[in-house]
Amino acid sequence: VFASFNFKSILKLYSFKNVRTPMVLLLTIVMMVTAVGVHFLANFINEALFNDNSSITWIYEQTQWPVLLSILFIGVYPAIFEEIAFRGFLFNNLLLFSKPRSVIFTSGFLFAFIHFSIIGLLWLLPLGLFFGYLRFRYRNLWYSSICHFVYNTTIVILSFSGV
Repeated sequence: VFASFNFKSILKLYSFKNVRTPMVLLLTIVMMVTAVGVHFLANFINEALFNDNSSITWIYEQTQWPVLLSILFIGVYPAIFEEIAFRGFLFNNLLLFSKPRSVIFTSGFLFAFIHFSIIGLLWLLPLGLFFGYLRFRYRNLWYSSICHFVYNTTIVILSFSGV
């Protein structure tokens, strides 16, 4: 729905013109390291405060293809649709009325808030700000989408590994 409102302007953000392989590799490593840190931090907080160590993949664990479905619904779809919504549609429209710094903060805050986790704000807000910065700095959605995918998929893999 979001993409249909501004199809042409969002489609431009998926141009490969400014995408560089070394940057993709660097961001992949950064997101994997970040995801490992957040995974252990979230587990520590959940265990300390709630005596709970449940996984984000629990809903898929009883299916025939738990890892595949988890990667699809936690890794792939959010990386596409949340980036189109927050760093595509919302970002583009906010830039019409505000300065880039405010747009990065607003889209990052809304991204974090929409996940409905007070504790998650500790890592979701910085992630949202980082994704917004990437969107503004490189004028595309590839870097933020790749980061989002790598981060979420790393969390999924860690959840299934039992670490």
